[in-house]
Amino acid sequence: MKKRLVKKIAQKNKMRQDSGKTQDKAKFSSQKLNIKPLENSHTAKQELDAKLSGNKTNKNPSNSQNSSKLQSFIMSGLFPSASNQESAGASISQKSHPENSETDNAFGYSENKSKTGIRKFFIRWAVFLSILAIVYFAFYFTAKKIADSKIADSVFLESETFDVQDLLNNIEARRKFLSSRVKGVDFLVYSVKRGDNLWKLASKYHYSVHTIIGNNPQLATYNVYEKQKILIPSAGGTLHPIQKDDTWEKIAQRYDLDDIDILKKTNYGVDKLKEGEFIFVPGKRPLVDLMNQKMQEAYALRDLFISPLGGAITSSFGRRRHPVTGQVSVHGGIDIRAPMGSLVGAADDGVVIVASYDVGHYGVAVFIDHNNGYITHYGHLSSISVREGQRVRAGQIIGRSGASGRVTGPHLHFTVKKGAQSLDPLRFLW
Repeated sequence: MKKRLVKKIAQKNKMRQDSGKTQDKAKFSSQKLNIKPLENSHTAKQELDAKLSGNKTNKNPSNSQNSSKLQSFIMSGLFPSASNQESAGASISQKSHPENSETDNAFGYSENKSKTGIRKFFIRWAVFLSILAIVYFAFYFTAKKIADSKIADSVFLESETFDVQDLLNNIEARRKFLSSRVKGVDFLVYSVKRGDNLWKLASKYHYSVHTIIGNNPQLATYNVYEKQKILIPSAGGTLHPIQKDDTWEKIAQRYDLDDIDILKKTNYGVDKLKEGEFIFVPGKRPLVDLMNQKMQEAYALRDLFISPLGGAITSSFGRRRHPVTGQVSVHGGIDIRAPMGSLVGAADDGVVIVASYDVGHYGVAVFIDHNNGYITHYGHLSSISVREGQRVRAGQIIGRSGASGRVTGPHLHFTVKKGAQSLDPLRFLW
């Protein structure tokens, strides 16, 4: 009887264990499928308690202990705590939809990585460009400092190699001297060619003949000869020979310059004004009182007369082969090309002593006595606007150009005489 009772109790315990395992699997399945506990769980608990209460009379302590453990195990499976339910639900939800979590994490990571990459890109380029700018400016200022130092050194060395006589008489020495001191103007040593004169050269470089004269203090006359060397500047202006006690202010005042800084900037390489050296005065004519004696006399003659007519000189003063007769003779004046009927003016104040339509090879001509020993002739006119004995002013119209007399085409013949001697009109005209 006793053995049968023990065997029966053992079977019941085994059944209970199997029942616990089945309920544990059900619990796991419900958690995995996110199934909520049954609403009538309280009723199931009561029924289970009733069935188990019959075993309380069992005095076997091991069975009682096993029953207690089984009850706790079953109760914990059937009635999980709220915290366990939440964690289980979160776990099941995450396992049920893993792609949502992974997608959110991947998207956020990718976006943050992209922003970080762009930020790093701009930072790297900003740093690179900053370094490049620093290197550039450092190189620029260093090179500029070295260049300025070399220029200063070269100016100093060259200023020590030329004396006053070299600068006055040696064209090449003067060119080198000025090139290292004058800014904005280039100087060329020019070899005169056949047919050249100072006026043609000045016209070629678009300035007046005064610029060529002012940059060639060695000239004693306006006449130049073939292969003669002269200094040609690229811009209008004159050289000023520095005098004793000269200052920048005094020089500017003599040439009517309002801005002394222009004079100093043009002559940037001149550290100190030294007597006998030269500086360049832009846009000004030479001062007559600073020229050599012969050129002063030549300039004084230029103050006597003005040109009677504007135009190119087709035949100069001196020996030539006559275009009509073919004979070699002295041409006593100059021929100025002019269209028929061009206005002709008096070269200076005076009195008309000849106004005739038949003056030999001159054809129609006017002669004026200027009451200072000089007489001027105007030949080959087409008409006359004055009469003999009339007083005229410099520039007053006396007639019109033509082709009367012994000529090959319309032009004006102009002669300057002192007493009975014919002089070169170019000595008097600019």
